[in-house]
Amino acid sequence: MTLVVSIGGKYQLYELPDHDELSSHQIKTARIKSLGTEHYERFINEKDYQKIAKRLKPGKKPPKKKEVDSYAKASKPIRSKARAIFAEDIMSDHLIYVKEDDTLTAAIEIMFKYQIRHVLVFNEDELLTGILSDRDVVRLHQKNASGRDLIIKHMSQNVIMGNAQTEISDIARVMLQERISCIPIIDSLKVVVGVVSVSDILKTVMKGSGIALEV
Repeated sequence: MTLVVSIGGKYQLYELPDHDELSSHQIKTARIKSLGTEHYERFINEKDYQKIAKRLKPGKKPPKKKEVDSYAKASKPIRSKARAIFAEDIMSDHLIYVKEDDTLTAAIEIMFKYQIRHVLVFNEDELLTGILSDRDVVRLHQKNASGRDLIIKHMSQNVIMGNAQTEISDIARVMLQERISCIPIIDSLKVVVGVVSVSDILKTVMKGSGIALEV
């Protein structure tokens, strides 16, 4: 199991959205020397090779095809060098939740208190049945919904979930496809053990890229 979706409390497999392979995986690089400076250009086939040659200033000779190929073979896809990152590596296991029969006001107060953008909703059997997000709150405010309304009336009931071994790349794809900002993580017994949010993924990206992050 990689990803599942809970629809009205019933679980079924979630199919990852189709996507094209990253173009960078098919692109090879060629090193071109021009005016004494090394430039890296995209090189895919003979046609592109000729385009590179035309961009050189008059009098400059294009690199030999054999030389370009040698650099192309030395080029490795970025993904092959990166270690796969899984949900268990970055998820938050500090769960903040409300119950279905709590009021909207209570849920909003918790979101403000803990500075979170979504809150998990559990039923009386301690099973995850929904999520209430800050976007839901804005939408309800625009509709002048009563703060005394029960959460179960307004929460999102179709919840996509992953497990500890779900790759972060898959979670990110689902977030983009479904326009959601968090995915709960469950164990083999369908017990929620953590949450992966957009913030968790961004922090991981920034850490890996060496960008300074002040909290």
